[in-house]
Amino acid sequence: MSLKFQEELLRGAVFKAAYVQTHAKALPVLGAAPDWASDVTDAGMPAEKRTLHVGLRQLGNCILDAQPAAVHALLLADAGTAAEQEAFRELTPSIGPCIPDGVTLSFSRSVLAGLLAEVAKRRADNG
Repeated sequence: MSLKFQEELLRGAVFKAAYVQTHAKALPVLGAAPDWASDVTDAGMPAEKRTLHVGLRQLGNCILDAQPAAVHALLLADAGTAAEQEAFRELTPSIGPCIPDGVTLSFSRSVLAGLLAEVAKRRADNG
């Protein structure tokens, strides 16, 4: 028997749980964004995957800067609830301006929530 998972979903779930555990009571003070490129230390990782890793975290960072309270609300909401839907509705206008011109992205709400959880948790830890 083997267990397979999508790396971004698992990573996001771990960061969301950590964020909720430490910041559920109040919106945290956010520190500076880490150097996202320093995360990519695997010399065997293809350049395209490295670029995507950094670019997605920069996207999350931009959304967090634009809407910190909405990101916080999203991370505290349970998946599939009205609270989650409302948080996504509030965040939607901030996503487009954070995507560079000429770039097209496609990902699920779960991946976006996980990405925002990672960025928010790491920035809160730096606050």
